[in-house]
Amino acid sequence: MAIEYLRFSDAIQSLGDSKRRQRDANAAYADQAHLEIVESFEDLGISAFKGRNAKVGAFKALNDMATQGIFQQHGIKHVIVEAFDRLSRMTLDDAYQQFRTLILSGMTVHIRVLRTAYDKDALNDPQKLMGALMFMGLAHADSAQKAFRVGERRKQNRIDAREGRKAMTSVCPYWLHKSQQPYEQDGRTYWFKPYPKRAQVVRDIYEMTADGMTVFSLCRTLTEREEPTFRQGKGSAKHGWSTAYISRILNSREVIGEMQPCKLDSGKPVPDGDPIYNYYPPVVEVELYNRAQAARRRPNHKGRTGTSNDGTSNYTNLFRGLLLCGHCHDAETGEAATMQIRGNLRKGKGNRKPKTYSYLICAAKRKAGSNVHETQRNWRYDLFEKLFLEHVRDFDVTGLLKNKAPESPEQIIRKQIEETEYKVQTLEAEIENLGKQLDNAKSERTGAFIQDRVDKKLAELDAAEADLKKLQEEFRTSRIREDRRVQSIETIEAIKGELAQAEGADLARLRERLAFNIKSMVDGIYFYADGAVDVIVFGGIKAYRFRDGKLEAQINLIPQIEAGNIRAEAYTSDGKDHRDAQNRTVIVEDTERRKKFEKLKRLQ
Repeated sequence: MAIEYLRFSDAIQSLGDSKRRQRDANAAYADQAHLEIVESFEDLGISAFKGRNAKVGAFKALNDMATQGIFQQHGIKHVIVEAFDRLSRMTLDDAYQQFRTLILSGMTVHIRVLRTAYDKDALNDPQKLMGALMFMGLAHADSAQKAFRVGERRKQNRIDAREGRKAMTSVCPYWLHKSQQPYEQDGRTYWFKPYPKRAQVVRDIYEMTADGMTVFSLCRTLTEREEPTFRQGKGSAKHGWSTAYISRILNSREVIGEMQPCKLDSGKPVPDGDPIYNYYPPVVEVELYNRAQAARRRPNHKGRTGTSNDGTSNYTNLFRGLLLCGHCHDAETGEAATMQIRGNLRKGKGNRKPKTYSYLICAAKRKAGSNVHETQRNWRYDLFEKLFLEHVRDFDVTGLLKNKAPESPEQIIRKQIEETEYKVQTLEAEIENLGKQLDNAKSERTGAFIQDRVDKKLAELDAAEADLKKLQEEFRTSRIREDRRVQSIETIEAIKGELAQAEGADLARLRERLAFNIKSMVDGIYFYADGAVDVIVFGGIKAYRFRDGKLEAQINLIPQIEAGNIRAEAYTSDGKDHRDAQNRTVIVEDTERRKKFEKLKRLQ
């Protein structure tokens, strides 16, 4: 009894006649050799050039069963294969070791096109062995030559693509399609065109993300809009939008026209060279792309939004991540304990129906019991939200933020970028000079010394370029963050005007946008057992104290800052008060939260 092994490298060959031809020829050979084929192992569309068929294919299963003696136990001792290149196209050493292992397991390998059988005796037959080695070497050489030609063709394709002469392949993102003819747009030649409706959906995804919506809300919104998915078939249309695919769109730089060439490394694609800019027609502006990425990096841009009693999403908490206890620390993180929302049932009076209200309660108090605070005070969430939104119109610091002091974080990063750029230019000049010295070196010792210096300078250059790239990203994020804070005030006022008329899914989306903009303005909201609630805004430029449903006190440091008496640093958080070179007080985050409001009040 015998088994047969069939293989071809490209899945497209399954549309042809390769499988039938191999199988029919193997059957005819088996009849002539008086063998019965009882099982077939097939690697269809799996390459043997780097041994993938022996690692994950059917040949691995065949080899394992042979070495374990499973075939021999059932009287199967023969393997029929068309040619040596069906078994392997690896290097000669690897191909021979694989071939030898199969034979030493007790199997006889029949190479059909040679009409030759190889058993243990053949491994000691110089003539047979030399013939086998020759064919194995030819198989690898053939594949290596093809791989070289394909690689060279791909290199040229990439050069042509970078210069806009042609597209590398017809493969493109699902919101684009290959154009029949190249066309000019903004001085650049493109080979792909966007589907208008799909491109608009991509832009909507980025717009909503920049406004603070999470991937969960985006998924729900697109499903409610009955937007068709980009990928049709394989259940995509049936199952609708997924958070994974939306995240993939948001992670893609293809939306701004970039294409990253890749190569396979251990079967996985890895970047190969620099991205090709303007390869695809952009469907999202770079400014919008950066705003969306900055929004995704914000701490409150995570998690689900919560649901109401009727099962619809309502984005319950507008202050997620901002509501903090003024007394407690989290035992694990050491940071301020959060205030959690919990629903409690209140009895109705007379004929009134009972109502369920949401209350804010300290998470540490809830875990540790009733002996954490001096009083057991909880806060009605809906009343606090209403109180906060009534006073949001007072958060007018737009002019102050637009005219930041020269020592702002943005200016500091800009200075660091200039210094790093100068360092990169200096290193490049030094390396070029060393290269000339190396070319003119008169001895091996001198050349080795100069080469060592070149290697060290190249390492310094790599580190400097990495630092520069990181600083440029920080600078871009810093500018987006500042713009976000400036825009938040007007955005909150606009959203407030729409809330009264909105309902259902529209209300949920408005509340999500509102939460995102509040997070851009407010640094923290602290609750105390005596009923006080302190709201710290824009790093302490303004602060508000509420008590018993009323605004009790407020702090406004804008006049002092504009007069030059105080320097505002919205993102400083070293926990100390200090003064700058001009003896101006610098506002910083105070680690003693209970004294924060009083300290700001003294500055006023």
